Amino acid sequence: MEQLIISIIFAAFLIVIALIDLKSGLIYNKILLVMAISAIIFDLSGILIEIDQAMIAALIGFVIMYVIFILSRGGLGGGDVKFTFVLGLWLGLDGLLIAIFLSTIFASIVGLITFAIKRSLKIKLPFAPFMSLGAVTAYFFKEMIILNVFL
Repeated sequence: MEQLIISIIFAAFLIVIALIDLKSGLIYNKILLVMAISAIIFDLSGILIEIDQAMIAALIGFVIMYVIFILSRGGLGGGDVKFTFVLGLWLGLDGLLIAIFLSTIFASIVGLITFAIKRSLKIKLPFAPFMSLGAVTAYFFKEMIILNVFL
């Protein structure tokens, strides 16, 4: 039951962030802060992952996305960088890397389809919805693997 509640909380954060980013192109720091604090509480409680592993994942995710942020020259927003940090707290390194990989694939597919329809390189796609989809996929995939090991 505890894991179900945490899964619902995680999914709710992802849905809110994705919808706000779709509508406004922003990811609000207040939401990320509450999401980060929630993850840290769950990590310290031993419910999600060990706190040291969560912090390592968050920092690695931040560095990866910050490098992309710098190289993309505006193609990726600062909110996406902070969002990745917070996802590291929730997912750990393995889950975060899977989420980043999946979100890149999802965004590429939608970007290619959008390009084929609009025939323009000036396409702006918010990245948080793709990161949210990648994160929820990685999270539930990881949970399914854990459940299968113990069943």
